Amino acid sequence: MSLGAPLVGRPKRGTPEPPPEERGERESVIHMKGSPEYVDWLDLAHKRTHIPKVQIFRLAVADWAKKNGLPAPPEI
Repeated sequence: MSLGAPLVGRPKRGTPEPPPEERGERESVIHMKGSPEYVDWLDLAHKRTHIPKVQIFRLAVADWAKKNGLPAPPEI
């Protein structure tokens, strides 16, 4: 071991990690790939509306849920 190296303890075995909601962390929901044309279209929508791209998707999913008789998505 070299001098000045930090000592890091191992996590105890059998101690489960708490669920994300208890940790207060957010999780990745979706990763989407698209054609270059789709990327350009979404960039244009963002630039014209100044709405962040992820918010455009959140609004679209909430609208889709409402139109299909599903409950609204939970608050983030």
